[in-house]
Amino acid sequence: MANYLDELLNKGLYDHIDSYEEEMVEEIRKLVAIPSLAEYMTDYGMKHGPEIVRCLDHTLALCKSLGFDTYKDPQNRFGWAEVGKGKKLLTIFIHLDIVPVGDGWTKDPFEMSQEGDFLYGRGTIDNKGPAVSTIYAIKSCCDYGVEWPCRVRIYFGTNEELGSTDVQLYIRENGAPDFAWVPDSQFPLSYSELNGTDFELRKLYLPDSIVSDLKLVNVEHEHHANGIASWANAVVEASTEALALQTAEKANHFGKEHGMDLTATVEGKCVKLESHGKVAYHWNEPWTGINATMQLACFLDTLSLGAEPDELIHFVASKIGMETDGKGLAIDVKAETAELCLGVESMTLDAYGLSFGISVLFPAEVRNEIIYNTVFRQTKPLGIDVVARSMSPGFVLDKNSTFLQALYKSFYEVTGSNEPIKVCGGTYAKHVPNAVPFGAIFGPEQDICHTPDEHIRVKTELMVWTKIYANALLRVTDHFEDMSN
Repeated sequence: MANYLDELLNKGLYDHIDSYEEEMVEEIRKLVAIPSLAEYMTDYGMKHGPEIVRCLDHTLALCKSLGFDTYKDPQNRFGWAEVGKGKKLLTIFIHLDIVPVGDGWTKDPFEMSQEGDFLYGRGTIDNKGPAVSTIYAIKSCCDYGVEWPCRVRIYFGTNEELGSTDVQLYIRENGAPDFAWVPDSQFPLSYSELNGTDFELRKLYLPDSIVSDLKLVNVEHEHHANGIASWANAVVEASTEALALQTAEKANHFGKEHGMDLTATVEGKCVKLESHGKVAYHWNEPWTGINATMQLACFLDTLSLGAEPDELIHFVASKIGMETDGKGLAIDVKAETAELCLGVESMTLDAYGLSFGISVLFPAEVRNEIIYNTVFRQTKPLGIDVVARSMSPGFVLDKNSTFLQALYKSFYEVTGSNEPIKVCGGTYAKHVPNAVPFGAIFGPEQDICHTPDEHIRVKTELMVWTKIYANALLRVTDHFEDMSN
């Protein structure tokens, strides 16, 4: 059994890591400058884009220059860099794609700015900062001549934000690693990830056939990666200008009465409704935002827009409203690991009628079918269709396993914190057997990865991450054979 951890700590490993600080900041700057967003759908059903490929190429080139062996998938779906030899494999799963910028930035999202200890830019937390941290954690250990007892691989993915098709194809083609972690969650680590289901509530009808003094003719909202829209607009057409003025007055009064940023203006017979909310910290914390779409729906529920749209709007407004716990739909499930959370992602008016997109996260102990069937039993008598868009299974791991406890010990040794192991929403770990979400965010209040002015701190986050990951790499590989038995 090797004992590299103690040896390298005695030789000043952490000081050596600190010596790379300036270089690491510069590498994050280069990655942030690449707007690695998906632009098209591939013929194998994965959203991709040329800037994502450029980001992958750049990252692999960096790793190669630092002494890693590298591989790039011929279809640009993923790549990896690794050190060490042998059949056994420890893998850290990173993604290089990012979410859209969205509104509210005060900095240039693709020109990283440094203000004191803060680095601002899209991807600094999610997931380019942790990518650089992981690369230099391994590089710092290699500088001491560590002979790894297994292959240590960094997987670089390209589709985490839009379905994780890349990693599913990777596992199918290459198999699962012996051990793995994913630095795309919160510290200290997560032993469970939530189940997820996205579905659509739809009322089928022909909008042009609606006969009503007030008619919903257009809906627009922010398509935000969090799922919670910070703005939503709608146009309601009235039969007379007088009714339009009356409706606008009603909307402005409704907004003030309910403390909502909801306003209305009139152009002829058309009432333009504008709703402004607040982006949630993350898609699995909808209660931290203010849903502009639901503010709009709650007001529309006070109007008569025709039997079909009224029925759907009333169902959503009365059963969900501004709630995020699913209580109104009788799906407010709780378990040892977590409680359910719900977010209304969209409101869409098209040639086939009106629909609302719903995203639900809930404990891994609860089956997806229970959520779906509970909602379906309520909507069926009303002629409202429930259309499943996706289902994502969660998992629960043994908190006391040797691997998890080794990672936890590394976190504790570097930070001195005894914060308990927790549950997270969803990462690549859902699709990778033996994978554990492990950092890189210190606490939910710092989980701002999808928000405007996304940022990290250099000395108290980036450099601490790198020391935790270097410690964990050496701890796990020192005891790799024992853990594998």
